[in-house]
Amino acid sequence: MRIATFNLNNLFDRFNFEVQLDALPSREEIAAQALKVIPDEDGSLGRTDGGIGGLVKPKPLTERIRLAERIRLLDADVLVVQEVEHRDALREFNAAAPEHGGLGGLYSIVVCIDGNDPRRIDVGVLSRIPLGGVTSWQHVIHPELPDRPVFSRDLLEVDLLDSRFERVVATCLVTHLKSQLIPYERGQTATDRERVERANDLLRGRQAEMIARILQRRRLDRPHLVAGDMNDAPDSEPLRPLRDAPTGLVDGLADPVEEPPYRLAEDDPPQSVRWTHRYRTGGSTSYELFDQLWLDPRAAERQTGSGIGRRRRKTTDGSDHDPAWVDLDLPH
Repeated sequence: MRIATFNLNNLFDRFNFEVQLDALPSREEIAAQALKVIPDEDGSLGRTDGGIGGLVKPKPLTERIRLAERIRLLDADVLVVQEVEHRDALREFNAAAPEHGGLGGLYSIVVCIDGNDPRRIDVGVLSRIPLGGVTSWQHVIHPELPDRPVFSRDLLEVDLLDSRFERVVATCLVTHLKSQLIPYERGQTATDRERVERANDLLRGRQAEMIARILQRRRLDRPHLVAGDMNDAPDSEPLRPLRDAPTGLVDGLADPVEEPPYRLAEDDPPQSVRWTHRYRTGGSTSYELFDQLWLDPRAAERQTGSGIGRRRRKTTDGSDHDPAWVDLDLPH
């Protein structure tokens, strides 16, 4: 069984219908409010993106086609995804024909639950393995953060069943931890940016801590794993709770293969194949393993391989992340 994780990079959908513009408030009035309907120049309706200020538009067709191509090559039995607008957007992407930027019904099961993110980017699951229970942990509160849920997106728990629907063969927890992004604000100082960075790291660490606590409380008697975009390196301080989890989680991508080998950075190549996200800053390129799969000892004993599906374009190739996977010898 191949279980993979992939950040789909703003797989947005949108309403698109004709309106009477003079019957609506001005663009400026609506743009000041996040997540409100807003008229576009062509007379259709979109909505703002939750505070960044731009108009939410659907993912361009060329990018959807590239994204779908990469997913088909990945050939995962269970694909956990991040940055999906809602269940309908994911269902449409799965059902659409390849020439229309979709997967052509590659997966029989589509899971996505609205989470906590103000931009409405959710986590989800595409599966051709039967699923049992699906649980959202989005309402969990950290003891040191009692006024709001700790997960800025969600933590989904899904049970994978055998083909007879008789027993749970594995459980997968899907998440998308706090971003490292520091939004630009006019008059922002270096001290301000450091403060935001510390707050981001603290929240990401609390999220990782709650994942470890939930697993400890669940006492699962079957193989299980944590998968998703962790927005930090596996050896980072915020992710220490995963490394030190009482249930004994191990990095499933300790020795991944790279398919195909990355050959797009001859001037500034990565030092290892262990990366899924790249970005340029200060004239250099950083390569980070943000997308991860952590296995409990039962799952680790059944692991037969792991890998990263490498992009074929220097910038984005449908997504600014690369998918990662583990292969497990599980009945299905």
